[in-house]
Amino acid sequence: TADAALDTRFVADSIRLDVDSIRLDTEIDDRMTADAALDTRFVADSIRLDVDSIRLDTEIDDRMTADAALDTRFVADSIRLDVDSIRLDTEIDDRITADAALDTRFVADSIRLDVDSIRLDTEIDDRMTADAALDTRFVADSIRLDVDSIRLDNVTARFEADSIRLNDSIADHRDALTALNDSISDHRIDIDAINVLADGKIYIGDGSNIAKEYAISGDVTMTNAGVTAVQDGAVIVSNLEALADAEFVIGTNGTTAGNAKATMSGDVTMTNAGVTTIGATKVTNAMLAGSIDLTAKVTGTLPVANGGTGVTTFGDANTILYTTATNTLSSIATANDGVLVTNGTGVPSISSTIAYSNLPPGTMILLYAEEPRSNGIATTADIKTYALAANTFSRIIVEAEIAISQSGTENVDWDFEIEFGAVSKTVIPLRARGNNTNDNHEIFGVIKHSDPQTTAVTISINVSATVEVGTWYVDGFRVYGVI
Repeated sequence: TADAALDTRFVADSIRLDVDSIRLDTEIDDRMTADAALDTRFVADSIRLDVDSIRLDTEIDDRMTADAALDTRFVADSIRLDVDSIRLDTEIDDRITADAALDTRFVADSIRLDVDSIRLDTEIDDRMTADAALDTRFVADSIRLDVDSIRLDNVTARFEADSIRLNDSIADHRDALTALNDSISDHRIDIDAINVLADGKIYIGDGSNIAKEYAISGDVTMTNAGVTAVQDGAVIVSNLEALADAEFVIGTNGTTAGNAKATMSGDVTMTNAGVTTIGATKVTNAMLAGSIDLTAKVTGTLPVANGGTGVTTFGDANTILYTTATNTLSSIATANDGVLVTNGTGVPSISSTIAYSNLPPGTMILLYAEEPRSNGIATTADIKTYALAANTFSRIIVEAEIAISQSGTENVDWDFEIEFGAVSKTVIPLRARGNNTNDNHEIFGVIKHSDPQTTAVTISINVSATVEVGTWYVDGFRVYGVI
């Protein structure tokens, strides 16, 4: 009761210690398996501690009486230790709550130690069956080992029983075997002692193991000197060495040692039925003797490079041949009154007309002609006309024969005109002077005009006079297009 405050703190601290212990127990349960490695190290350290303790005890015993001064000092030190312990107890009471942080760390470290111990125990339990397959295999192998051992014991027992029976059997028949050996020795015959054997015969054991005289016969015979001979016709195909498909034996140097296996190859091949075949393109011109009958020996199409045409037929009658490409021959059929023309790429064809595009430049095409004579005594327009269509000609040419006639003393004066679409292009006058007699006379001429005209237009011939005397004539009218 020296310090009521101390008791109060001590009681309070004890209560907190109990509460912390309960918490510690709970946390220990929760973290029981935290660190198996810690327990392992802890156990290892404990073992080392025990060993060191034993060493220390031994060393203490060995050195307990080594130094009397040590005992004196030990007793003195013990007295001081007791005094210090009393002081320590008092100081502990005074400072029981002096360093709560120390208690906290101590309790925390204790909790971690217990938790790690619990983890180790749990991990040991969890891993106790970690390799169940190993235990199972070990148990299974052990069972099989025991079973095999039992079987081995049984086999050994049977072997021993069989050995006993075998030994008994050998013992039972030993006398009979001895008698048999004696009989064989008594009946053994030396081959040199045989002096009666027919010429060319040999002894051969039969199915009962009894020697009998035989002469070698069949495919092979043998003389009394041991010389063998293969009979004629005795060797058949099945007796020969195996040959691959279509393989045969061929000599190389005239000796049997030089015989070799081969198959036919090169220009000619042979099947296993002996059928030979000349390979494609194997026959060259140099191999041929004399000329080739083209009628009987050549069929199909003979290429142009070999002097042929490359085609099997030339078409029907009246067919024209032409090439569609280099050394490629083709044909086109003609038509009645047809014209051979080509298109813009030069491909020929038969047409009933010639297109302007197929004509050379400068060619004149007659577009229109009106030859009957027209005449009159008065000015007349459109005596001759032609409706020119749009075109691609380089120019249009128009021509007409004209004339005038008169009788009497009056002069005749007529103008002949060519118009393109009511536009005068050319005017030709014809004049005739009158005389004092009544004889008739005529004057002839030709009127022409040439002009580029690609658009559609009406071309016409007109006649006019200052004094309408006499007669005018238009004999012909023609229109040309120039390529």
